This record gives sequence, C-alpha cells and structure tokens, in this order.
Amino acid sequence: MLVVNAAFMLVCLAMAVHNHDGGEIPLLTGALITGLVGIFPVVFVPSDTRISNHEGYAIVVFSWLAVCFFGMIPYILWGGEFDFSAAWFEAVSGYTTTGATILDNVEALPKSLLLWRAFTHWIGGLGVVVFVLVIIPSLGRAQMTLTRFEVSAIARQDFHYRTGVLLRVMALTYLGISGLIIGLLWLVGLPTFDSVAVGFSTVATGGFAVTNLSIASYNNRWAELVIIGGMTLASIHFGLIYSLISGHAKSFFRSPIVRFFLLFSLGATLLIAIDLSSHYASWLHGLRHAAFQVMSVLSTTGFATTETTDWPTLALLVIFVTCIIGGCSGSTAGGIKMDRLVIALAAVRATILRQQHPKAVIPVQIGRIRIEPATINAVLIYIFLYIMVVLASAIVLAFEGNGLRTSVIASASCMSNVGAAFGALGSFQSYSEMSVLARLVLSLVMLLGRLEIFGLLLIFFKSSWQK
Repeated sequence: MLVVNAAFMLVCLAMAVHNHDGGEIPLLTGALITGLVGIFPVVFVPSDTRISNHEGYAIVVFSWLAVCFFGMIPYILWGGEFDFSAAWFEAVSGYTTTGATILDNVEALPKSLLLWRAFTHWIGGLGVVVFVLVIIPSLGRAQMTLTRFEVSAIARQDFHYRTGVLLRVMALTYLGISGLIIGLLWLVGLPTFDSVAVGFSTVATGGFAVTNLSIASYNNRWAELVIIGGMTLASIHFGLIYSLISGHAKSFFRSPIVRFFLLFSLGATLLIAIDLSSHYASWLHGLRHAAFQVMSVLSTTGFATTETTDWPTLALLVIFVTCIIGGCSGSTAGGIKMDRLVIALAAVRATILRQQHPKAVIPVQIGRIRIEPATINAVLIYIFLYIMVVLASAIVLAFEGNGLRTSVIASASCMSNVGAAFGALGSFQSYSEMSVLARLVLSLVMLLGRLEIFGLLLIFFKSSWQK
C-alpha cells in the first residue's frame, strides 16, 4: 500500500517539476520515505499468501493508519498552515473521503499538492486495501480474507460474485464513473486540472475542492448537474451500477434500497426547496441549491454551492438528518447507510405487527429478501454504536470549549465522512480553529466512520490479538 502511495506521489512530483510550483521537495521526500519503508518488507520479509483472520484484520487496520501517517509527509514538509496535527487531520480526512480541511486558503497550495489531496480521496474512496488487491490479484486466499475485512458485510450482501470478480466489478465501476465525471466536467467548461481534481473528489464522495468557495467558485449550472449525477451514482451500490451498465437494468430498478434512496433524496430536496421559497429570489433558485446540497450531504461528499449557515431551521434539520443517514452500502458514501435504515424500519414495522398479532409469524423482509435475525441485530448494534461515538466525541469537543451546536454537528459530520457542516463550520469554513485535541479526536472519528466502527474498535480488544 505504501509503495502504491509513493507511486501517486511521484505523479504529483512530475506535475510539480513541470509547473515549478514549489511542491518538488515535499513530494520527492515524501515519495522516497514512503517508498523505501514500503519496499523494505517486500525485499526482506518472505512472502506468504496464507493469512489468518487476525492477520487479515491487522493488515487492513494498520494499512489505513500507515497510509494516513505517510500521506501527511508532503503537507508537513510544505509547511504553511500545516503543523503535525493539521497535516494528520488533512491526511485522514483525505483517505477517509471526509473532505474536512484545516486550510483557510486552499488556493495557496501548489497544484501538485492539490492533486495529492485529490489522489488521497481517490485511493480512499475505493478503499486503501481494495485498491492494492485490484492491482495485485494473485494473492490466493489472502485476497478473500482481506476483502472480507475491507468490504463490510452489509455491502457484500448484494454482491453475488466470487471475491476476484467482486473486486473487478468494484474497480471497473469506480474507474468508469471517474472517467465519466472528469470528461463531462471538462466538456461543460471546467479547467482540465479542476475537472480531474473535482472528478476524483466526486466519485470518492470526498469533497476536497481546489478553490476556497468549493463548487460555488465556478457558478456553472451544468457543472453542478454533472456533479449531482456523479454523487448520485457514487452513492449507489457498485454492484447494482455494474448491473445497470452491463445490460441487467432490472436488478437496479427492482432494488428496494435504490428506490428508497432516490425517493428519500427527492423528498428531502422538495421539502428544503419549499422551506427556501422565501430565502432566495425565486423558487427555482432555491430548488437548485436544495438539490445540490441534499445530494452533497446524502452522498457524504460535502461540496457546496452556497453558504447554508443562514438557511431556515427546517432546512438545516433536514440536512443534518440526511448527513447522518448517508448513501447505500457498497458505494463510496459514508453515514449509517440507507440499507441499515431500511432494515431498521422493517424491523420496527415487524415488531409493531407482532404486538398486534402475538401468535403470527411475521418475518422482517425487504422486497422479496428475508432478513436474518443476526443481520438485524448487527444493524441495530451498529446504529447504537454510531450514536454513542457521535455523542462521546461531541462531549470531548464541548469540554474543549466548543458550543453545543458546533460539537454535535462536527462529530456527526466527521463520523458520516461528510466534512462540511454549518454554523462555525459552514460550507466555506475550515476546521482551523479546532484545538490539537479536537483534531485528533475528529481524526479518530473519521476513521471509525470509514471503517464502520467494528474494524477499528477491534484493535482495543485483547481477544483480537489472541489466536
């Protein structure tokens, strides 16, 4: 994984050398350190594709921690607004596709470092381990073990493929959406560099922009439509997207999760647009911003076309709820996930019906699929832990002197890997005023959200290290 990251740093180094933009030394040093550390075990440690579950879990967790640690080297060496905690925060935010930044002036960075930020999104969107598994397909059983830890169980439910095919489906879909978004953004008038960087952030549902005012800088309605479409695709299960483009559209349109996702996004957009009817000059103007912000937050991308801090209370409440829910499993989106919400609602409905008909056998079903009790329990436990993590981190932020609104919103936004919030952390604001402790806590929260809690929590249990 480190060798792959070093290769992407070299690509950014080539841009720095070509543009003479000042990013040469940070990127060259970062690539050398990252590459040497990555190559060392390849040369001196005997290879073995037989790994245990404990080893597979350790590889996934420490791969994420390692890429974040080495990925921040170019930021530290560049200096500017980056001290150690800021560089760590920026790197974690990039790889977890959160998109929160400590930079008050993004445009002060050279293009080579802006490209590196975009690359961290692109790598993290597919998954740092999955990214390597696609490149190195001949890992035998190790590939299956690592995939099981990297791709969540709820995401694998809709993947009716063997491990190798699953990875190819994910990679082809990811690359296809990436190329489509970049090409369309260039066609509608965005500069080439901006099209690539914004395209990477869109498909990864990350949100790192190359301008201080995010997407609002372009004032380009066609670009906004392309990004809305890209965020929508990136928020839907990649297996279903692959089915759609490979001629099996029935699987896509029959999915109750996809239908619920699209209906939810449409309902949230109309509700906010109605609430904004007196906020903007015209209803269509409000609809434009509502549609973009709903999909930006629901996909957990975090792009912005307007400052939402002064929006009416109802609109902000809908945005906050949307932030927590997130996209579908098997996509690059974060949040609790639409699948879990649908399963939880189905379980509530079944429980109510059992109260009305105590002797009836009422299974929990989504469409034609019967949900097993173990899956329901896992979903409810995850939602509970999700809320607990948000509350715990909010308490720490409040202890640091942040207000209630800022503490809760920042915690929920980082846990859902959205990044952008409102209030003191509005659409065009940064996390630069956060203390070192707050940055470290929110970095941990971002990792918990990206690894879906259980992956990272296992490291704190003694049984995880015992065979």
